[in-house]
Amino acid sequence: SGLHVDFLQTHFWMALCHGRKRWRLVSRDDMPLLSPLYLGDLNPCFPTGLDATSPYIGATSTSQADLLGKARDALALVDVQEVILEPGDLIFVPRGWPHQVENLESTVAISANFIDRSNMSASLGEAELLGLVSEDPLHVASCLRQAASTGLLDDLEASALSDEHSPLRAFKERHGEGRTPQETQRRLAFG
Repeated sequence: SGLHVDFLQTHFWMALCHGRKRWRLVSRDDMPLLSPLYLGDLNPCFPTGLDATSPYIGATSTSQADLLGKARDALALVDVQEVILEPGDLIFVPRGWPHQVENLESTVAISANFIDRSNMSASLGEAELLGLVSEDPLHVASCLRQAASTGLLDDLEASALSDEHSPLRAFKERHGEGRTPQETQRRLAFG
């Protein structure tokens, strides 16, 4: 995929089953250096990818050439985190992090975008704003408001602490991972 930020301030995870993928991520704090453009909604698009030699738009005018040149200059200041995913690897992308993915060979993966307590407010705000002009985000905003008002988030978090997840905890402990998913997520999302 080209350089992008996931819709509605969602977090993202992917488990790679087969093949290899090159992931390149940029902290949301560095997004201004990527020269984001907001064309149709609140999701930015970018005039270049993370490879300054492969722009996504061709310069068809002097102003576009200037924009492209400035974007390439700023790109040199960006701290790009790069990882090659191998079969069995899992990646988490916090909300708002621009990322670019390249399949290095044919791949099979399982992935999902998600909303939890850590990004609920940002997702709801974006969904409500986009809901002013489009029906789908309005439905998402309604579901998020309902989840917040009925205590659904509390119920989900409480179930994560129950004994029904003990086989996963035992597996993680055997493999040296003692943190809860929430601790891992907070560490990745907030440093």
